[in-house]
Amino acid sequence: MRREFARRNTASADRSGRVSLGLLAVYVCGGSLCWMSTRPATILADSPVLAAGQETSATWAWALLATGVTGGYAVARAFGPIAASAPDHTWLLPTPVDRTAALRPRAFAVLALGSILGLFVGRVAAFVALAPAWGPMTILGGVLGAGVAAAAILIQARLLPTPAGLWLQRVLAGVAAALVGAAAAHRESSIVMNWPMVIGVAVLVAGIAIMAVRSCGRISGAEIASGADVTTGAGASLTALDASLLAGVLRQRAWRRIGTAPTRRLPADRTRAIIRIDLLQHRRRPSTFVFAVAVVAAVWLVTDIGTPILIAFAQLGALLAVTLAFSAGLRDLCADADLRVLLGAPDYVLRLPFLVIPMGAALLATAAIAAVPESEPAALVISLVGAVSAAYRLRTRPSLSYDGLLLETGYGHVPIDLIRQLMRGPDALLVAAVALLAVV
Repeated sequence: MRREFARRNTASADRSGRVSLGLLAVYVCGGSLCWMSTRPATILADSPVLAAGQETSATWAWALLATGVTGGYAVARAFGPIAASAPDHTWLLPTPVDRTAALRPRAFAVLALGSILGLFVGRVAAFVALAPAWGPMTILGGVLGAGVAAAAILIQARLLPTPAGLWLQRVLAGVAAALVGAAAAHRESSIVMNWPMVIGVAVLVAGIAIMAVRSCGRISGAEIASGADVTTGAGASLTALDASLLAGVLRQRAWRRIGTAPTRRLPADRTRAIIRIDLLQHRRRPSTFVFAVAVVAAVWLVTDIGTPILIAFAQLGALLAVTLAFSAGLRDLCADADLRVLLGAPDYVLRLPFLVIPMGAALLATAAIAAVPESEPAALVISLVGAVSAAYRLRTRPSLSYDGLLLETGYGHVPIDLIRQLMRGPDALLVAAVALLAVV
């Protein structure tokens, strides 16, 4: 009834606008698929991304495919994967309606999105493997993407217990890590890929997908609402051009999973107490250390196959990611004015202790990257300074204000003041990138 009412009362201009946007999306997606399907298998080997004469290993293709499946499964579980808006969750789903019919379109959308992303990952994996017969691996990526989405729906519907979902994520992560290690060790793996194997996997995934669609009615209201906050945070971050909104939602969910933590005695000195608190939150969330190790390992791999400028930019990005991951305490301090007042000290006195852990993590990551013989010391120093400076400017950036100066042009309004606020942090990265171009 609601959809029929919306169709009857939608203005013709709005309807034509939606059709135009839909046609534009079909044009862009179709053009991208056509471009990817007509590129030669040696596109990466002939590009400036890889070092001259460097050949990729087929193991990298399987490592990329496994990493994409692991990341897709984690993202699907974080988003629900089936979620509903606040009005639907409050006024529609609790009523005696056919919940399976109401949620079935969402399930089909999730399966289609997983399949599309899987096709993209499979095609990139075929590029990495230099496989002339790219069809089987591409279709396998799409099938695995749909299978990941279906497995996440089954876990949300409680047909699979929650511990099984956690173990599945650990198994996928272990397989991906093992393949990455094998590729880093130059272990060659031939691509055993043929259409009968792909068809067999597709039949298995089709059965799981049918079970997932039919089990939509078993998803409870609490399970549907569990991913709504992540969906809302992602939409708000995209609208406000501020990723901290989504990061805050994900961080809050992570702390809810941890639950209670044992009490620890803090030092009497304020500086030492702040450093101790900052260290404790990372000890209680070991995923930060795992993320740092994965980032450093990725830089090692890029160092093995990339060009010098690609290696330098990868080092800069990795050090920035590590510093941002360990500077959550500085972000919380700068975002809460009441907390700074309660601590009773000037801002610069409070910020300095929160820089100890991020700078220590950045120095350790730099030392780990410098262990590779191909590393350039001058580029590493520039990357370290640029990453720490950019992270500090990002974490101490005030909340965005959208009522600043607007520049009137013939093409519309240009938010000059908003651009200036968003450039706090990336400006240090830009300076570091220019310096790297001059050194490398």
